[in-house]
Order: sequence, then structure tokens, then C-alpha cells
Amino acid sequence: KDLRLTRARFGVCKQKPMSEFTPVTMKRKEKGKSKRTRWRKKSVSRGESSPEAEKKSTVTGKRETGSKGKSLQKAEKKSTAIGKRKRQGKKKRTSWRKKSVPWMREAFCKEILSQHFAGKEPQSMCIFSLDYDNCSSIITSGWIKRIFRVYYPGDKEFHEKVSQPIKQLVKKLDETYGCVNVVCGSARQNVKSDDFNRSSSSRSHSRYHDTYPELKMKKGEGSVFSDLENFVSMLQDDEDYISKWKLWKLLFPDGEKKEGNSWKNPSVGLIGLDTLKQNLIEFQIKRAVVKYGTKFDFVFVDDRKDILEALKKMLDDEPEWLPSSVSVYLYRYDYFGLAEENDEKAFGLHAKIN
Repeated sequence: KDLRLTRARFGVCKQKPMSEFTPVTMKRKEKGKSKRTRWRKKSVSRGESSPEAEKKSTVTGKRETGSKGKSLQKAEKKSTAIGKRKRQGKKKRTSWRKKSVPWMREAFCKEILSQHFAGKEPQSMCIFSLDYDNCSSIITSGWIKRIFRVYYPGDKEFHEKVSQPIKQLVKKLDETYGCVNVVCGSARQNVKSDDFNRSSSSRSHSRYHDTYPELKMKKGEGSVFSDLENFVSMLQDDEDYISKWKLWKLLFPDGEKKEGNSWKNPSVGLIGLDTLKQNLIEFQIKRAVVKYGTKFDFVFVDDRKDILEALKKMLDDEPEWLPSSVSVYLYRYDYFGLAEENDEKAFGLHAKIN
């Protein structure tokens, strides 16, 4: 999110320079008078009346003679709740608790994810296709973690809370399958598209680089290829993860060629990838069948509902290239929706096929 929309939260709003004050404002300041309030601007002269003022007065009187206004009732309710917390020795609610949704709680994530994989005996292997921007980058990119520290300075653990759902999904896959092959499910399917998105993301914060140097993207950061390599390497080295984690360097431009041919290869172009990733997922499943047979599950994660809905519609039609033994899990994870929009549907199982 652009800091421009929330700059007041970080105290970077500049005070209006004296040159911008109008002569009338300066005159009031010299006489020691305060700034006019809104209601004084709208009032009529003393002793005079207007039809609008009389009408407004009548409506206001009707409100006051009836039940208490909604704002007053809300204020009293809030005051009662605060008083109750104080009597119970509880502290004031923190900002992240106001923003949190059930998915940001570890126990809740574990319970729901267990239900997702409880209905069918899983295969021994899983293909884990990950979107990047506004999705898996929260657990693969150190730059995103620094952005969270800048945007939410009052809660140093907010990044951890927002990333909890996808981390728990990774942990559940580790516990369920003997082998997990990670493949790039992002639209960044070649070096050119990766560089373009990387530079676009960096430019969106460039105006704040002087104020917040940590928003600058370091060398090697923001690339889906490097981040996926580091992510899989981290899981391989972590003794708490028992499954065999592998990086499958398959990209859409590889076509029928050997996988890895396009990985970090600047000379490879990208042609024919549709915006809803239908041909990308079809391509990945077909290549997985050729390489691994039909004994695997396919788990795809993306932040966009329209992409997931398009994939569900395609797979519900039972295409001949999808074996009945292959279960497809379509997950939605949108960390921006969890962090800023309080969207309880920002993470969840969108659909399960087979």
C-alpha cells in the first residue's frame, strides 16, 4: 500500500507553511482568535433566521426529544466496555487486535487446514504451485518484511501474524506429504517479466526512500526466482521440516523442452500466457503427469479471486488431461486483504477438485 494513503499514521505529514495562510487567517491569529469552527461558518447572524436554519432546528429537536442519537449510544457503549476491561485488569486493545481476523491465529489455521486434508487419503507427493506478488512474497522476501515494519511501527509482530496462514499451509503440506515439489505459479515466467515487476514494485516506494531507507530494495531482492530458491533451501536446512522439499524449475516458456531451460535465462521470451493462468496450470499438471505419473496432489495458491474462479470452472469441466487420481487444491491467500481490508476470506480453500 502506498504510504501516501496512510502517512498520518507515521507522522510524516508536514505542517502547512506560513506562506499558505490567508490574510484573514493571519488577522485572526494577530488578534488571538482561534480558527473558525465548521458550525460557526454555517450559522446565521444573531437575531435573523432563515427557512433552512428553522428547518434544521426542527429536525434536530425531533432527534433530541426521541431516543438517544446513535453516536451517543455508541460512545456510551464504548465507555462501558473500556470500564469493564479496566475493572478486570485488562489493558487497552492494541491496533493489531482491532485488525486481526481468525486466520491470523495459529490454532485456528491448524484446525481448518486439518479439515481440508482429512477427507481423502493423500498421495505421497505434492506439487506446490505458488503465486508471488501480494502472496508468497511475504514469506520469501526480506524486503516485504521491512515494508511491514514501516507501515505498522506500533506492532513489530504484525508481519508474523499476517503471514501465519500461508506458513501454516506450508507446515501442513510438510506433515502430509513425503515430498513437496515447489514450482513457480506466478505470472513472472521469464526474466523480463520478473525484472519488470521487480522494478515496478521498487518505484512505488521510491518517493519515501529518503525518509525510510529500509524501503529500498537490496540487490537480488524482489525476484521470484531468487526468492523461491532461498525459500526451498531454507526448508531443506530446517530440522523442523521433515518432508523432502525440492524446487522444480519449470517455467511456461520451457514448453516441451527440459525444465530449467528458461530459469534465470534473459534470452528467453514469454508468449501465450493468459492473464487468468488457465494454460499455466494446465501446462504444469500435464508436465507433472509426464514426469511423476498420476500419483500426486496439486496445490495452487494465488491472491486473486478471479483467477481461482476461472481455474475452478476449467477443472470442474473434467478435462481429459486431469487424471481422476490427482486432487487439486485451490487456495486464496491475499496478505494485503488480511492486513488492511480486514477480509476474513483473504485466506481459505477456494475449491477442491477430485
